[in-house]
Amino acid sequence: ADYLQLSEAEQSSHTAIISFKIEGNLHQFQLSPALVAASKVTQQFWQILQEISGLKSSLNEHTINDLESRLVNEKHSELDQQQQQRDFDKQQQQYEQKFVREMEQRITSRLMELTGYAEPKNHAQQ
Repeated sequence: ADYLQLSEAEQSSHTAIISFKIEGNLHQFQLSPALVAASKVTQQFWQILQEISGLKSSLNEHTINDLESRLVNEKHSELDQQQQQRDFDKQQQQYEQKFVREMEQRITSRLMELTGYAEPKNHAQQ
């Protein structure tokens, strides 16, 4: 099985063998090219049977990978949107605080003028 997983280039530099033990003695036999070819066909047939039965499916694996990728992308998009909303809210809060400070200063300045504690200013521009 390991030999069949190799690319054709890698297979050319290796020898296909079967190893087994009988009564503690290791026996190894080199496979003929015809037997290697038959093994490839048998392996492909086995993979087809697994796909038909639903045990293993390249389509299922592709679909799962695609869905995982979509979920990751959607999560990143959602996190980006949340960050943008937080940034927007923070900026809006800063503008509101600035507006309140300016209004407080204007009101304080105008009240000081009205009570005579400050010099009157030209308020037509404000």
